Amino acid sequence: MLPFDMWSGRSGSAELLAGFVRPKVADCLRILDAAQEQLKKWEIACEWRGYAEGDKTAVRRIAAALFAAVKKQSVARAGDARDLEEPVSVAGAAHILRDKSASALEMALFFASCLECAGLHPVLAFGSREVACGVWLYDNCFADGASDDVSLLQKYVADGINNVAMYDTDDLFAGRSVNATAAEKHFARKLEAGCYDTVVDVRRCRLARVLPLPLKAAGSRGVELLGEEDTDLSAAPAAVADARKVSLDGKITKDKQWERRLLDLSLKNALLHFRPE
Repeated sequence: MLPFDMWSGRSGSAELLAGFVRPKVADCLRILDAAQEQLKKWEIACEWRGYAEGDKTAVRRIAAALFAAVKKQSVARAGDARDLEEPVSVAGAAHILRDKSASALEMALFFASCLECAGLHPVLAFGSREVACGVWLYDNCFADGASDDVSLLQKYVADGINNVAMYDTDDLFAGRSVNATAAEKHFARKLEAGCYDTVVDVRRCRLARVLPLPLKAAGSRGVELLGEEDTDLSAAPAAVADARKVSLDGKITKDKQWERRLLDLSLKNALLHFRPE
C-alpha cells in the first residue's frame, strides 16, 4: 500500500509507471504551444496529428521541438535516479513548471506526457542510476508493456534503422547546453555502457488498460481527484440537452401503447429476475 503520488520503484511493477504519464493537462499544452513556435522557425507545419504524415524525419523533428520547449523551462535537477530502487514520489507537471525543480524520473514522465499529448508513443528506459525518455518514429509499439531486454531497443535506435529516438533525460535540465541530437548520442553511449536494464512502452501499457492516473487538486471540500475529462482543455463541452415539451393531453400513440403492453415486469421475466441456479 503506497500513497497516491508514489510509484513502487524498480522492485514493483514497471508497467504502472505509465499511469504517471498524464497527457491531458494544461502544462502539456503549454509545451506544445512553445514547440509549435520552434517548428515555425524550422519551416515545419504541424497540427499535432500524430503519425498521420508517415514520415520518420517529421516525427523526429517534432520530438526535437518538444525537447527544446521543455528544456527552455530551465528546470533544475533535484534528487538522484538511484532512489528508484525504493518507492519514489512522483510530482505532477504543475509542480515541475511552478517550482522549476524535478527529479530525473519526474522530468522523464513529464516529457513523455508532452509526447503523448502530441499524439506520439513515448518510451521510457531506466536503470539503477539513469532514466531516459524517447518516442517511436512511426506508429508502432513493443510486444510487452515492460521488458528487461534492452537489446531490441539498441537495434531500433541504431543509425540506418531509426525506429525509436531516445533522449538522455539529464540533458533536459538547466545547465546542459545541448540539443536533442546530442541527447540522442548521450543516450546511445549510456545504453552501450549498460546503464539501462528496463524498457517501458507507454502505448503497449495503454492497450493493457494502464491509464493515466487522475490528478489531485485542493478544492472547497478538500482534495478531489480530476480525471482526463476534467483536465483536458482541448475537449469541447457536451451539447446542451434540449428539454422535451411536456404534453398535458395524455395522448399516447397506438404503437407506444402496444409496446407498453408487451413489457413484462413481473417475476416471470427471467431477464429482470435472473436466478443463477
